[in-house]
Amino acid sequence: DDSFKRTDILIRDGSDEPVSQVDRNSEGFVTGLVGDQGTCKTIRGVIGRASAYEWAGIIPGDLHTKGYLCEACFKEQGPGGFHYIANKVMKRPKLISDVFKKKKFETGNQDRIKEAAQDCARSYGIAAVIEFAKSDYYPGPRDRSASLRKSGNHNDVLYDAFIKWIEQSSERNVAFRYYSRMFLYYGPLLELFDISTSHVLGQAREVCYILQLPTYAHLNFKNYFTETFAHVVNFLGKWPLAFRKLLQKNCAVNLSGKKGGAIELDAFVEAEIVQPLKIYVSGKSSSVVMI
Repeated sequence: DDSFKRTDILIRDGSDEPVSQVDRNSEGFVTGLVGDQGTCKTIRGVIGRASAYEWAGIIPGDLHTKGYLCEACFKEQGPGGFHYIANKVMKRPKLISDVFKKKKFETGNQDRIKEAAQDCARSYGIAAVIEFAKSDYYPGPRDRSASLRKSGNHNDVLYDAFIKWIEQSSERNVAFRYYSRMFLYYGPLLELFDISTSHVLGQAREVCYILQLPTYAHLNFKNYFTETFAHVVNFLGKWPLAFRKLLQKNCAVNLSGKKGGAIELDAFVEAEIVQPLKIYVSGKSSSVVMI
């Protein structure tokens, strides 16, 4: 790596035996800066105006990015009934339109919209399974028995038949292709995003960012697309591999030490740094713990 320079030096204990030492050169190294859309936009602007700031590595906050993904789900699937089901059928009156847009980062709202998107995706998936069971693609008793003798379960034959049913239904019916996005894309992607951060799975986190790109481009979310695209370019091609690996293994913070209990980097900053500072400065709490 050009970021490192090997030099031979002499040991200062009187001997002349040369040893190798690795000196750090500032060129090529990155300092990760985590933030929301506004922070990332500001940092990109600074880097664009002065090459001296190229040491800054822009890392989008995963908690905020999940909010962007929920907003994309609302914009695409809302007109097709997603918002009506979440608001009326599932009886969640607090989920008004602005909660998915301007108010998505207010207290408690992000958990509500993410839960609504995941629950609706599961309900769409259950409806698809019921329709599949009534279709001609559902395996008959002979096929199920053959699969049971071969592998001890029905998983393979059911999975293959379900995939064929989805492909054929999507080709024949535009409405089906539209609704299937809930249980084929938004629901699984949100689940994967949650798992990747709670279990600190850096490669799975990178997959989540790559899969979001077409959606933001399609919905004309320019700021979200720019932030996600810049991050994908950075970890795939621009950053040193060592820094990419560093981020993969430290993409979340586990305060409890329990497996699956990690929180996003921007959530850590908000909860453990920003909020305590605001409370302390306001004078509402002067306890020793807060200080």
